Amino acid sequence: MQEKFIGRNKEIQEFRELIERSTPSICVIYGRRRIGKSELIKEAYQDKKVLIFEGLENKPKKEQIEHFIFQLGFQLKIKSEKTYSSWKKAFLVLYEAIKNNPYHIVFDEFQWMANYKNDIVAELKFVWEQHFLKIKGTTLVLCGSIASYMIDRVIKSSALYGRCELQIHLKAFRINETRMMLQERSEREIIEAHLFTGGIPKYLSLLRDKPSIRIGIEELAFKTS
Repeated sequence: MQEKFIGRNKEIQEFRELIERSTPSICVIYGRRRIGKSELIKEAYQDKKVLIFEGLENKPKKEQIEHFIFQLGFQLKIKSEKTYSSWKKAFLVLYEAIKNNPYHIVFDEFQWMANYKNDIVAELKFVWEQHFLKIKGTTLVLCGSIASYMIDRVIKSSALYGRCELQIHLKAFRINETRMMLQERSEREIIEAHLFTGGIPKYLSLLRDKPSIRIGIEELAFKTS
């Protein structure tokens, strides 16, 4: 049974409204790691056709592009023996693969795909406007865990400035959302868990299954591995 999705009501509503538009749209989602960006995306797209591409940490452009093409082939069960030297060519491969069979597109850990540089943004803008805008109703999500890159190099970039129809800065849970996640716990335990984790959903989920919040905190704070 699928676990109940907790919180993020405003973000989910805005995201789903964007997804249901007939015109192609770009969304930028950012927030620290373990904050729940991937879960938010999965929840919003749960009944939709979506391709998700994740960048590789600390890998050069050539390996990023190869990994992108590998992920495309794996998800759509297509093979490509060719190598590509630019993101523009790689994005065109994606366009050709979905132009007659539309999918929504997610680029996760986008700052890794980009190697924290601007090149990918400029090439993405070109291919988006020249090609992907022809695909009715598709959405492109650029998701990242480094806020400074996502704001300065993506949202405020000259290439995509004013083209991002939705921006979601995902933050830690508020105390009422922590309470929803730990609803079997006492008020004292809920407060302890919230203070210990800072309201980070991933860490709260680790505490949820422990015999007590105090035991969970001791195990997570002091285990060696």
